[in-house]
Amino acid sequence: MQAAHLLRAYRPEWGARILAALSGGADSVALLAALCEKFGAEALAAAHVNHCLRGAESDRDEAFCRELCRGLGVPFTAARRDVRAEARRGESIEDAARRIRYEELVRAARAGGFAFVATAHNANDNAETVLLNLIRGAGTAGVAGIPPERRLAEGVTVIRPLLAATRAEILAFLDERGLPHVEDSTNASTDYTRNFIRREVLPRLAAANSAAVEHICAAAESARADEEHLAREAAALADAASLPCGNGAVALSTAAVLDAPRPVALRALRLAHTRAGGGALGRTHTEALYSLCLSQDPSAALDLPHGFTARRVYDALVFSRGDGARQYSVAFRETVAQRMQRGGGFDPSRAVFLRADRRYSVRTRAEGDVFRAAGRGVTKSVKKLMIELKIPARERDGFPLVVDEDGAVAAVPGHAAAEGFAASAGEDAVEVRLRAAEDSLSAGGSCGEQADGIF
Repeated sequence: MQAAHLLRAYRPEWGARILAALSGGADSVALLAALCEKFGAEALAAAHVNHCLRGAESDRDEAFCRELCRGLGVPFTAARRDVRAEARRGESIEDAARRIRYEELVRAARAGGFAFVATAHNANDNAETVLLNLIRGAGTAGVAGIPPERRLAEGVTVIRPLLAATRAEILAFLDERGLPHVEDSTNASTDYTRNFIRREVLPRLAAANSAAVEHICAAAESARADEEHLAREAAALADAASLPCGNGAVALSTAAVLDAPRPVALRALRLAHTRAGGGALGRTHTEALYSLCLSQDPSAALDLPHGFTARRVYDALVFSRGDGARQYSVAFRETVAQRMQRGGGFDPSRAVFLRADRRYSVRTRAEGDVFRAAGRGVTKSVKKLMIELKIPARERDGFPLVVDEDGAVAAVPGHAAAEGFAASAGEDAVEVRLRAAEDSLSAGGSCGEQADGIF
């Protein structure tokens, strides 16, 4: 069997300079040997990670890899990490080993100037992954199996040149060349789900159809193409539906989300959560987010993993760490009043101009507060007004109001001045502006501005 056939998943853009991950098992030995035949040993290097999990057997594997590389003329590097000692709280040994392995591969790649790290994942591994993801309840992304390449870190990409080769082809390749390999004794145990699929499930499927592995991989390739298309559509939707939002939060228009095809909308919701700093979301949380978009409750909220929250703010869905409530302060500035903008809604960037012959201070709302906007002729409770202005429920109790010496509400910042307090255009005035908490000026700030306090 020619090396080119074994490496038929290889992509020309990967080039010839490759760092091969070498465990000593059949797959990784075949990968290194095939790369040597295709590109020559001088273009390559091999890296081995001793996880210190199997005692003398782990040391045997490292020694075997060192000797194999010496025989092939391939530069070799090894790292020794005690996975059990380095596993993080809540992290399985398998996950810790994988994390540490890729850390060392990135380190070796950077040290050797390699942009690509090749691992020996093959068609059987891919089929196992698809089946494993299916029984765990994965969607299209899980059914897509192992990707041909994946960015590991800045400037380092992992590639899988053997992804189209079956394990039978790999063993035949080694046998033709008389190349030895080592066996990991833990691979014989069916206590691990993947080993059970490898040793029990796939052989039974192959007995029913000898091309079972190839067919599963073909389905995965089709699913991957579909998933990549849907991911692009979801990214476009997340961009188009994005709404202005401060404090590091991400907001989407619920109308835009609901107007999109459901598969695209669900992916856009997951993407928005990621953009807000959250991790991957499963099906249950994603469906709950979609239900939140459908909700008639304008202040509904959903707790997400790792301290994140999604909340309805009227026609927006806001993703943030914690409850995401914005905190405002008020800045005052002596100026000349300008003509007020038309429209009676709420705009945090809107300036409100008050008469300069009064003294003002800032407080939050109190029971019995009322407000009569200048020129509107209607008196409303502040509570009702905040609801009409669509100020989120979580922000209302802390929202700053400007009051006079008697405690009467003189202005609702971002909305309007009260009757009897509004300055006419061209008059000396006190300009009132809202500032998000992180932008607030301290008392006596620059440019004649003063934050919350008495003005």
